[in-house]
Amino acid sequence: MKKSVSILLVGKSGAGKSEFINSFAAHRDQIQASGEGQTTRTIVEYHFSINEPSPKVTVEYLSEDEFVEKQLAKEPEVPKEKYDESICEQILVTEGFFNYKEFDFVDDANSKKIETLWTGILHTLNKEETALTNDYSKEQLSAVADYLKSQFAEGLTLKIADKKVYKLNDLVELYLKAVYKVCKTAAGSFPKEFDLNTITPELTEQLKYFLKIHDQKSVTGLLKKVVIKDRVSSQFEPMLNLLQVQTVKFIDTYGLDHSEQPDTNGLTDRYQTLFNEYPELDSVFFIRALNTDSPSDLSTAIPAIYDANPSAVPYLVCTKIDENRAIQILANKTEIDLLALNSQYHFKPVSHITGSKNEKDLKRILYKAKIPETLIDSRYDVLVKNIISYCSKNVAEYQENNAYQIKKLFTSIVNKEHLGTANIDTEKLFHHIPTAEAQITELMKEMFVKASKDWDPLKKSTRTLWKNREYLEYGLLGYNGTYYDRWYNRFLTGYAQSFSKMSENQVQKLFNVTPGSNEAIALLEILNKFAYSFIKFTTDYKLNTGENMTDFMKEVVSKNPMFVDGEFMRDTNLQVNEWLTQVYNFEGYFDSVQMNMHILFVDAFLDSFIKECKMHNARVAARSAHI
Repeated sequence: MKKSVSILLVGKSGAGKSEFINSFAAHRDQIQASGEGQTTRTIVEYHFSINEPSPKVTVEYLSEDEFVEKQLAKEPEVPKEKYDESICEQILVTEGFFNYKEFDFVDDANSKKIETLWTGILHTLNKEETALTNDYSKEQLSAVADYLKSQFAEGLTLKIADKKVYKLNDLVELYLKAVYKVCKTAAGSFPKEFDLNTITPELTEQLKYFLKIHDQKSVTGLLKKVVIKDRVSSQFEPMLNLLQVQTVKFIDTYGLDHSEQPDTNGLTDRYQTLFNEYPELDSVFFIRALNTDSPSDLSTAIPAIYDANPSAVPYLVCTKIDENRAIQILANKTEIDLLALNSQYHFKPVSHITGSKNEKDLKRILYKAKIPETLIDSRYDVLVKNIISYCSKNVAEYQENNAYQIKKLFTSIVNKEHLGTANIDTEKLFHHIPTAEAQITELMKEMFVKASKDWDPLKKSTRTLWKNREYLEYGLLGYNGTYYDRWYNRFLTGYAQSFSKMSENQVQKLFNVTPGSNEAIALLEILNKFAYSFIKFTTDYKLNTGENMTDFMKEVVSKNPMFVDGEFMRDTNLQVNEWLTQVYNFEGYFDSVQMNMHILFVDAFLDSFIKECKMHNARVAARSAHI
């Protein structure tokens, strides 16, 4: 059976992510995404197939609403002091993410127009920027909308929603919609698709604007994603064929590659965004240049990844080995074993996760993050065993090593090495799970607790609050914007914080196995992925009739006290944050859904979970037969 492998790439600026990915591409010379410093500023999907009939690059722009949401992720504030950033600087110049001046492809006309539009807004309101307030009338916003529309010949639609109060964000939102129009028009002359078989030098130059900042110009701040489809390079095709891998998908993204990383909660939100869009991601490659400093951010990133998607397995790829003096002088460069060489040369990325003290420090962090003890040792062993040395440049003396390292890495992924080599007693498990009602109920209750959300801390985030209320009232289960508040995502988060963070006592009760055993490792890893079989949501559904809703959805919606007669109650006596808190209080009505939820869990377990266990046993048997 042909397989697909999906991998998330994470690395600091200049670590060599784009170079690493491009080394898999048959058209690597045309896909020039690498450069000095940070290059990735949007999601880039790379699909490398054994047989790709139409190699091409396709670009997808942010919608107007998505652009506004992205720019308002940090709410602007009125400048009060002499050196405070202006509102334009706050929302239109974000280091590493967006700069409105990058859309000056010919001259500075576009940036000048964007600046003039803001000046015109202040003139319309008859205010200096420092005199702006946080409160506005509908008449004021309507006047601003009329002014902005008058500055465009066509195509700018601005509507003022009926609300009790209008804030600074509402004013800035109108301005951002006009900015979007200017930037989108500036990029309008570029194609949205590039055929890699026939691409010309001129189009190759234009493509650079979609992949990085090129000559201080770029379209990346306006993009939702770039999708690159290509044949896999001839170097790796035989190896992938041998492993029966048909397609390799790499996801390269922004927001995870800065030297100053946010805390674990902030990182978890960013990873959750990615895993929500790409639930098929099964591995994470941490890309580090071998000559760089210790990857201390791994201590934050690994727990954050586990919180966002417990089934994603981390690996460490050390790039730019050709720039390391110790590697350069090696007589034999065919199979460069960084772990073996580290005792002599002390490579910082390797030393940071090996050695008794560093190993203990990392494991202690994972333990404090409540990752099951059973998995801490096994995940660590897989990480260290598969430290990869790689030269992304097309240097002849390193190509044999590259092929060896990639085969080693992909063998670990395809064989699901993180599940271990123990056989699972599926017969015993099949008969035990229906009897573990108390333990299943305890874990599911915790899932509902963690899925619930108190909206009071977000009461100043008016856009997020109103978007979620509008979606719910329209019949959609939550809104994914700056935060991922769709019910599907809330319950996946709850599952990760309950079933994927069991104590050893809970492991023993749920599976009737010895905690810490090799069988327990396999069971816990399969349980991490089981979330997608148990928590099932559809997208094309109707709340008022229950049409196209899964049993899980029907249960959590119909029993919600705020859901009456096919819709969510519109209680005008409650503030929006209070209303949302009541709607998202899943914990409050768990008792009414507990019995049916238990049935859904057991049914899914006896079907998909047991199947996964049997597939694992088959892989173990196949590997044993080849030894």
